[in-house]
Amino acid sequence: MPTRSRGSRHRHRKETATALKRLAALDDNQRKRLAFALDTVFGIHDLPYRLLAECNAALAEDYLQARGYAQVEADA
Repeated sequence: MPTRSRGSRHRHRKETATALKRLAALDDNQRKRLAFALDTVFGIHDLPYRLLAECNAALAEDYLQARGYAQVEADA
């Protein structure tokens, strides 16, 4: 694997910090829309879960169940 130069690492960290700030600034509707696009267009499942969890924990759990990553607990 090629190593990155010091300037390249610095630029990557700065871009990552900028992206995280932008994600933090999204409102709930924007998070839900981004989660939908990441899932349906790009097939990404971990970030949509995190975005949905920031909006609503139950919605995020429903997402995991719909994706088959979590089992539905049977009522006793």
